[in-house]
Amino acid sequence: MALSAFIDRWRPGALRAIGSTVAPGVAATLIVALAATYLSDHYHAPPVIFALLLGMALNQLSTEARYAPGINVSARTLLRISVALLGLRITFGQIGELGWSTAGMVIITVPLTIGFGWLLAKILKLDGRYGVLSGGAVGICGASAAMAIAVAWPRKDSERDTVVVIACITTYSTIAMVLYPALVAHLHLDPVQTGRFLGGSIHDVAQVVAAGYAASPQAGDAATIVKLMRVAMLLPVVLVITLIAARGVDAHRPQQRVALLPGFLIAFVVLAALNGFSLVAKPVAAVLTEVSKWLLVTSVAALGMKTSLREMMAIGTSCVALIAAETIFLGLLVLAWIMLAATPPTRAAELATHAAYLPASADSRSKQADAIVGAAMQSHQIPGVCLGVIKGGKLIKATGYGYGNVELRTPVSPTSLFQSGSVAKQFTAAAVMLLVEEGRVGLDDPVAKYLPEARAAAWKDVTVRQLLTHTSGIPDIYGEHDEDSYTKGVLDFHRDYTEDELLQRYLTLTLDFKPGDQWNYSNTGYELLGFLIHRVAGVFYGDFLQERVFRPLGMTSTRIISEQDIVPDRVSGYRIIEGKLKNQAWIAPSLNTLADGGLYTNLVDLAKWDAALYTDKVLSRSALQQMSTPVRLNSGATYPYGFGWELGTANGHTVQYHTGSNQGFWISISRYVDDALTIIVLTNLDESHSVTLGMADPVASIYLKPSARQ
Repeated sequence: MALSAFIDRWRPGALRAIGSTVAPGVAATLIVALAATYLSDHYHAPPVIFALLLGMALNQLSTEARYAPGINVSARTLLRISVALLGLRITFGQIGELGWSTAGMVIITVPLTIGFGWLLAKILKLDGRYGVLSGGAVGICGASAAMAIAVAWPRKDSERDTVVVIACITTYSTIAMVLYPALVAHLHLDPVQTGRFLGGSIHDVAQVVAAGYAASPQAGDAATIVKLMRVAMLLPVVLVITLIAARGVDAHRPQQRVALLPGFLIAFVVLAALNGFSLVAKPVAAVLTEVSKWLLVTSVAALGMKTSLREMMAIGTSCVALIAAETIFLGLLVLAWIMLAATPPTRAAELATHAAYLPASADSRSKQADAIVGAAMQSHQIPGVCLGVIKGGKLIKATGYGYGNVELRTPVSPTSLFQSGSVAKQFTAAAVMLLVEEGRVGLDDPVAKYLPEARAAAWKDVTVRQLLTHTSGIPDIYGEHDEDSYTKGVLDFHRDYTEDELLQRYLTLTLDFKPGDQWNYSNTGYELLGFLIHRVAGVFYGDFLQERVFRPLGMTSTRIISEQDIVPDRVSGYRIIEGKLKNQAWIAPSLNTLADGGLYTNLVDLAKWDAALYTDKVLSRSALQQMSTPVRLNSGATYPYGFGWELGTANGHTVQYHTGSNQGFWISISRYVDDALTIIVLTNLDESHSVTLGMADPVASIYLKPSARQ
């Protein structure tokens, strides 16, 4: 009979009936999701926030018989599919980054929250089982946990209490989804800590995922993993409660079956495992990840539609008090755990996690390098320098000289954060190549394919490859160092712009030459690549880099420049005016976040990046080879520039290098790939007065063996 019923359920006629029942509600939630995405693209706020607010405005639809079934499907089924597909975003590295500390946090906070609920219920002269029911719902996974616990430990008023707890949980989850991201921003938690807090403290899966990805992609991934750890606690908790309740249950209550391991959790784990072992093709994973994002926004829209402000205000005071106390208890418990686990490592410990580090006085070569740097600092009045020498994959010299902040007398160290300038271009190029490998971008496609506004521009036929190699003919608006003419009249250097506003201004530019005919350095082209990444990936290019490059490589300090955020180890930039050291010139913050050079980075992180370039950890060998191949011009001649890398010789050896300057900083990375030697020089003085390759080249000569040509 059961098999017959199962077969009948999947007959075409039955499927059509189900489809016609749920279609109106699903369509309504999808329309809200589309509207939320449109608003997100234009106002640069997370789409889940718009979806929630628009959905709440349409709450009346959830009470209409025509729409209610589909809205319920979107809020539950589509959400679970979305969460399962999130497994394709998760890697073993991300899980490892959370560490045993996070697992311990979950294992300890869940039973403590349940115990706190039982104790508080007793104090309030309520049935202790009501406290266990509400504490389990708060500590584990909201409504699903409440239903499972109610079945495992039934009582006379179980059904009524379960309904009340679910109503409270839904209310508090929605409030937490809106308020907690603002709270963690105020506390200046990093993305992983943010994910731990949101995943460890918000009740329902939907609100955890929405709040996490509203904060950042990295926080969203971490929050999802932590939340599903809590969901997995449902099995042992219910088993323990079942044993406690084994003395008897309410004879009048029929037994129900509740899945102790939800299907979406199993699917999430399976997909995460497949992704971790690289068994899912990148294009397939990319498409399914995009589907997951749309399903998430759609399900949050449905959640908003099911959220009634009137019902939220009508919940009884006893329920509000008990579950509010449990929610606050859990939040404080998780926050305390995160803070206690966040003791910053010493600089030496951070270096040790990457490679062996030899002190400056370890050998005569190091002393010679010190002398080169010291002479350059004195002759060029450079306030601070950080020098790194990587040989055979080991950071054998990592030394700071002088001051990162002259006024505060803060010394430079290997973890000091410098502005990247154009060294960031290699990361932008890597982001583009990730999209190329996934089949989402074509190197020889016109840029206008991805930026439709450019179809009427003079540079409409410029290709992605030509932007990467500076052969587009699009003029560099930052081509002059005279501050009055720095942006050639296209931009006001002291005004903030959105991406759309910048693009509209760049659409007016005319070509300096036919694309592919010549090579001419163009920051404008790389800014356009940042806009392209945003359009294709659906996230700001800096978030894309965090998710796909920095976090997988453990580059924990590298990030987008921000004058507003509290940034530990930030170095100050300087310039020289009439022989005197001055602070860097101020420019509008938004112009410091673009893909041509908007990063903070340090020696430790750049060493990790250098190591990754010898592997296929981020990009395939084929992609890396393309990035380091000289560009071929229309004439057939080549120019020594790849994708974000200059190519040449120094000390008689082949070298792949790039320099970067911005706002009182001048840095360089030089990779002698054939010799497994890399020299990194970071300085905090403007390009016109500082020197980087002038230190890097002679330092390299010390550590290089004479070439055969010599």
